[in-house]
Amino acid sequence: MKTKILTITLIVFIIAGLAAFFIPGHPQLNDISDIRCQNEVNALYRAFYVYKEVYGEFPKGSIIEIMDCLEENNGRKILFITGLTIADQEVVDSWKTPYKISMENGKITIISAGENKKFGDSDDIVPIHEVYEAATRAHTLRRNR
Repeated sequence: MKTKILTITLIVFIIAGLAAFFIPGHPQLNDISDIRCQNEVNALYRAFYVYKEVYGEFPKGSIIEIMDCLEENNGRKILFITGLTIADQEVVDSWKTPYKISMENGKITIISAGENKKFGDSDDIVPIHEVYEAATRAHTLRRNR
């Protein structure tokens, strides 16, 4: 089971890496902070959905408890993500602004306010959903063979 989960995670990361070359990037990604933030948002998005695939639901609790679950403090000791910056009990982006993370109706939303630290404008950074969805479709096709 652990090998299967690691294989799925590896496939997701490989597809994400390939997508970086073939999917047009965010138009505002023009410096290392933007790129780092986009990578973190994508990694968080994938971590939540891989966790959900393993456990059948998203992790619950405060943002710190959720991050603990994603960083191996879960029943199976699986590392879903690591290396995020925590400040004042929040996960923060490259500009030290807390991410907006919400889980509703089986979907997750993750948003960085971007360099200007204001949500709702053109420099917000959101996950590239196609990366995860493509990996999920590929895994489902293989599993159903």
